[in-house]
Amino acid sequence: MKLITDLRQRHLEAWEREFNKFRGADKGVSTFHGSVVRAALAAGWFGDDADADAVDEMTPREVRKLSAAVDALYTEVTTLDPN
Repeated sequence: MKLITDLRQRHLEAWEREFNKFRGADKGVSTFHGSVVRAALAAGWFGDDADADAVDEMTPREVRKLSAAVDALYTEVTTLDPN
């Protein structure tokens, strides 16, 4: 799967809504990373590549890698330009 990089505010708000749905009250580390990826998929951050149910059959390593990519992209698009 490949993340789209031209995120807009609507993408971030959609991700936050989806993240809260997927994560719920569970605070486990694996659930956190799975929720990050599922929310990004459901919010369209991967275009039409896959759906959130695909995460269930990924290896934990794949999920963590995608979670890190989502986090890096989120940071990139929300960091203010210092100039």
